[in-house]
Amino acid sequence: MENGTGGAVGDRLNGGAAAVGAAAPEAQGGAAATASGQTGGSGDAAAQAAAQGDKGAAAERGGFTQADIDRAVDAAKKQWTAEQDEAARLSKLTKDERTREELRLGREKLDRERAAFEREKLETETARQLAERRLPAGMAARLCGSDAEETKANIDAFEADWNKALKAAVSERLSSGAPKAPGADARGGGSMKDIIEENIKRGF
Repeated sequence: MENGTGGAVGDRLNGGAAAVGAAAPEAQGGAAATASGQTGGSGDAAAQAAAQGDKGAAAERGGFTQADIDRAVDAAKKQWTAEQDEAARLSKLTKDERTREELRLGREKLDRERAAFEREKLETETARQLAERRLPAGMAARLCGSDAEETKANIDAFEADWNKALKAAVSERLSSGAPKAPGADARGGGSMKDIIEENIKRGF
């Protein structure tokens, strides 16, 4: 009788141990799956951060930063707001007043466009005159005055300074052999043009 009872108890204990042993791998698998999910989540976040970093770097390589984009958006908003305000103001005018106002605005726009065109022509002419005098045409925008007379005076003054710098550069080269201009490499002095342009920059 005791042996029967002991055998039954032993069988139940052995069965329970087997069940626990079978459940253990499942629990381990669940834990592994959870850990894998957490790792995957961290990997996704890292990938997103890397992608964002790549986008930012690409934007900077293209010459556009987030600050540039923000400024462009703000400018567009201001322009749109100004246009809306102007449209609202015109809508409150009578027909005759609106016609006169539109004509005035049209004349102002035309004047601005004409002034920009004249400025462009003057800069082109300034560059041509500089080239004729064998002076750097890249100085045209800086030497361009309010009219042709003022521009000619600027060119004359620049030419005098240029010739002065040229004589100084020649004297320096003759006295020291091969002077170096700022930025010259170690194989020899800078060219005469480099020396002259550096002297001109220091004077302007």
